[in-house]
Amino acid sequence: MLHTYRPDIICYGKIVVELKAVAQLLPAHFGQIRNYMGLLGMRVGLLVNFHAMPSVEVRRIFLSDMGERGTNENISALL
Repeated sequence: MLHTYRPDIICYGKIVVELKAVAQLLPAHFGQIRNYMGLLGMRVGLLVNFHAMPSVEVRRIFLSDMGERGTNENISALL
């Protein structure tokens, strides 16, 4: 059986958006979006967790040009 993996949303051909509804974001969730970003050649991603509606947790992920694992920041407070 062939499995197809694809990000939930790609914005403007530059930003990968992955949507979740889990109690807490795990390292596997960050790894998933970083994999999508690396495969698609995109440097910016948003990991959005709708775990406790109406609040939303949003993490912005950046990949560097140097092949590092990248960084992430919580931007929920900005919303």
